[in-house]
Amino acid sequence: MQLSPLYSGNQCLYADIKQNDHIFRVYSVHLQSIQFEPADYKYIDTVTQKGKPDFSSTKRLGGKLKEHLLNVANRWL
Repeated sequence: MQLSPLYSGNQCLYADIKQNDHIFRVYSVHLQSIQFEPADYKYIDTVTQKGKPDFSSTKRLGGKLKEHLLNVANRWL
């Protein structure tokens, strides 16, 4: 779904959801271009299911996300 005339293949949607007195912002991000590897997906599943983060894996994924988001931001400037 094209969200803007400057469509780059990378899109992000968000919704603010109010529950009681709290507002939660939920993001949906197209991550294909970040090129996660199978080990990255396995790590995400492990953290999601067992809640056991690993510092080096978290740092690797954070680095990929940071690099990607900076590249996307630079294209918009």
